[in-house]
Amino acid sequence: MEIKILQPNDFHHHLRDKELLHFNVKHCFNKFRNVIVMPNLIPPIITIHQALNYRKRINKYNIKNGNPLMTLYLNENINIEDIRKFKYYPEMIGIKYYPKNVTTNSQNGINNIKNIFFILKIMLLNDLRLIYPEIILFFGALMILIYGIFSSNDEKSIKNIFYLTIFGLFFSLYFALTFDQFNIYGFNKLILNTHFSQFFKVLILLGSIIVCFISYNYFNHLGILKSEYFFLILLSCLGIIIMISSSSILSMYIGLELHSICLYILAAYRKDYLKS
Repeated sequence: MEIKILQPNDFHHHLRDKELLHFNVKHCFNKFRNVIVMPNLIPPIITIHQALNYRKRINKYNIKNGNPLMTLYLNENINIEDIRKFKYYPEMIGIKYYPKNVTTNSQNGINNIKNIFFILKIMLLNDLRLIYPEIILFFGALMILIYGIFSSNDEKSIKNIFYLTIFGLFFSLYFALTFDQFNIYGFNKLILNTHFSQFFKVLILLGSIIVCFISYNYFNHLGILKSEYFFLILLSCLGIIIMISSSSILSMYIGLELHSICLYILAAYRKDYLKS
């Protein structure tokens, strides 16, 4: 029996530059396949353009066809547009934070973290745009749950919850249809937006709207329509959409569990019916 050890990855490597680059690249890619390259050169790598040029210099000596993954040096003068466009470059992997004067070539690092809060906010909001439909469904379900707790189960309250559900689904559908950036990742590659995922998001949301309209009259006629029904519909829809957008086993598992738990409860919604 023969066991082969796969070529490992290195998630923190200093290749340096100029006369040291040839030596470091040669020895690095003799051992490693994927390498995250640190950006603390002189001057530091603070733009995507600089990072891609540095990658070209690395690949001049990369005879083993290793894969250098590039990073930016987090700096108060970092280009905001580069942060917004970061996810469109598969060669880019992250942005490195250096506290000022604590390690090699960190004199351009961060002296006060409060000075970069606006940059961190942009980085966060950049990912949030990917999941606007999911956010709307989540908060819609939360509002329905709270409204249902503090209201009676009379016809007027149920109708208000029905309208809130339909509004949430249409609002989520609007953001799913109008998001026009494709083949981009979010949340450390947990979520991926493609034409495929967008198509099925729209399909699921339209299907959920139709189901709500059909089931409202049906359950209302049976006299068993309650606010938690619409809460479960929205959460189940949210779970499916997370699964559709997932690019990781972790995000797929979260979506699957959320969807399946709600479906188990919905399947037994008619307590007086033998099949339920």
